[in-house]
Amino acid sequence: MGIEWLRPAVFVGSIVYALVGVLLFWLCFLIIDKITPYDLWAEIIEKHNRALALVVAAMCLGISIIVAAAIHGLTGAACRTPARLGPPRLPCHGRGLRCPAPLLFFQGNRTMGLLDNLSQILAGAASPDPNHVDQFSRQAPKDDLGRGVADALRSDQTPSLGETLEKLFAQATPQQRADLINMLTEKFGAGALAGVAGGALAGHEGLDTPMVDATKASQISPTQVRDVTNAAEQAEPGLMDRIGSFYAEHPELVKTLGAGALMIALARFKNSR
Repeated sequence: MGIEWLRPAVFVGSIVYALVGVLLFWLCFLIIDKITPYDLWAEIIEKHNRALALVVAAMCLGISIIVAAAIHGLTGAACRTPARLGPPRLPCHGRGLRCPAPLLFFQGNRTMGLLDNLSQILAGAASPDPNHVDQFSRQAPKDDLGRGVADALRSDQTPSLGETLEKLFAQATPQQRADLINMLTEKFGAGALAGVAGGALAGHEGLDTPMVDATKASQISPTQVRDVTNAAEQAEPGLMDRIGSFYAEHPELVKTLGAGALMIALARFKNSR
């Protein structure tokens, strides 16, 4: 990543963004100076008006924050734009999209902050802070997060998949429970769940059957979800990957993983950077 910052296009682009920020700041200052009933520069430099100097200093800080936020928002918007909609671009880290070369500087700073947060979580492996985990999960690229969770679920050092989703289901919201059940049942053939979990989800197999809504999901117990998960795991080899994607789409649920699975998932994420 550091090497990419030293590329001529990236370096020049960063300088351009810095100059644009300074120019916007100076223009805002001049506009405010013109609309005030007195000469700010003369009041501060010649008349030594300290009170006004403090007000102008606070104003300058405010303008700087606004300009920085505007540039940061521009970088985020550009990285959410597919490559086919713009000119040739350099890869945007971990998102499968393309970012203009000048924006890699800002993306690099964001990624470094993400890895710093990850290092703090891994340092407290025995008892990770749920707030740090939640913050990291919401900021991490979904593809990388999903792959890390899928790898953790495959590990023989973590509880069975049925136990993991049983715990997740118990802590999820009604809508999240419905989404989880629909994800688990969409690959089953007709009638496959008639003898699973007491037939609670019979008639919801596959994509052509009625989907489970939040009301129906609230009538399903975590134990029944465990049984359905065990059946799905036997029937679908790629289930781990789909469940990893489910966690990535619901990052607030990542913290429900056990400490062991969580550490494996985050360690895999860090090694992929």
